[in-house]
Parts: sequence; structure tokens; C-alpha cells
Amino acid sequence: MYPTKDNSGRTALAFRFTKVYIIVCAFAFFGVLQQSWAIEKYNEGELGIEGLEFSDLIKVITATTFLFTYVAYIITFIRWFRRAYYNLHQINPVYPIHSEGWAAGAWFTPFINLVRPCRIMKEIFDGTLSRYNTVPLKVPGTIIGWWWGLFLLSNTFGRMSQYIGDENTLDGILLNNNILMLLHLSSVAGLVMLAILIKRYRKMDLLIKDAQDLPEDSIFHIPVEKTYPAAEVGPGNP
Repeated sequence: MYPTKDNSGRTALAFRFTKVYIIVCAFAFFGVLQQSWAIEKYNEGELGIEGLEFSDLIKVITATTFLFTYVAYIITFIRWFRRAYYNLHQINPVYPIHSEGWAAGAWFTPFINLVRPCRIMKEIFDGTLSRYNTVPLKVPGTIIGWWWGLFLLSNTFGRMSQYIGDENTLDGILLNNNILMLLHLSSVAGLVMLAILIKRYRKMDLLIKDAQDLPEDSIFHIPVEKTYPAAEVGPGNP
């Protein structure tokens, strides 16, 4: 049993990037939508090749922004997720099922990544709240279920977008765009669920901090990670 580590900074960053990612996904959706509109107008003879190329440029810009934001979002989310699961291991008498390393590794392990991240998320909330019996902060399992279901759905659309449609034909691009729009819509919905979960966790994090301030002989006390000032170099202190 080790002291808990402060997770407030990572929580705030994960919440902030989740909101940013929601906005970027919405922009990516409209980037795809405007290209589909441009293709239809081009087929009807109401738009020239220059307009079609401009709509393609807009889609490329929004897609590139989406990609870079996605990478930053994944990094900040997993850092928060792993720290939250680590702290759960330090709350006595809570006994998590997996080691804290799985909070990161489960996302990249085939087949396991279909189930285990959701179970770990549920453990983080159920384990912490069961210790304090804080009914107002209870997180309905439906929120976690919707978050995970929408996450799997958006991943499915992402896979489909790689194989459905032909980029060499306008009809193929339209078909692929339909899949991409479903991808972005499901991503936004899932991210909203995740933002709710992270916001609830911020309140739970305050419970952990309050428990750290309790006397050490209290059954609700949680040890806190201690930091010590760097030793000064001098006589007798090399």
C-alpha cells in the first residue's frame, strides 16, 4: 500500500481536452458534410471544379486538425485514467481486480480492449464511492455503458471508413463521407458521456483529498504522497 498521488491536474487537463475534442469532432463532421454537399451540387452542374477542390481542402484541414487533437486527447485521457486507477489501489479496503498498469495497457491489447477499459472505469467509480457511501455522487451504470457503447460504435465506423468507398470516384467519396459523419456523430455523443464521468470524478477526487487530511488513526484516512525539499550541498552534506 503506497500513498495516493495527486490527480487534480490530470483530471482538469483530461476534462479540458475532452471538451476541445468534442468541438473538433463537430468541425470534422461539418467538414465532411460540406464536401458531400459540394459533390452533389457539382453533379447537378451548380458548382464548378474550383468549388469542389476548395471543399476538399476544407475537409483535409478539418481531418488533419481532428487527427492531431485525437493524439493529444488520447495521451491526456490515459494519463488521467491510469492515475485514477493507481489511486484506487491505495484506498483500503478496496481491492481492484487488475494491476494499475492495465489502465493503460488494456487499450492496446487485442480483444481485451473490447471489455477491460469499461470494467476498469466502473471499478474506479464503484470502488471509491463504496468506501465513502456518497449517494449524491453515485454514477449510474448507464452513463458508463453509453460511453463505452458509443466508443465501440465510433471505432467500428472508423474501421468501416477505411474499407468502404472509393476515393477515385465521387460516388465512392459520398459513400465514405456517410460513414465518416456517423463516426463523428457517435464520437461526439460518447465524448459527452465521458465529460460527464470526468466531471463526476473531480468531485470524487475531493473526497480522497479530504480523507488525506483526516488523522492517521482514522479508518477513513488515506496516506498522501510526501515530497521533500532537495538537500542543499554544503559541509557534511555532499
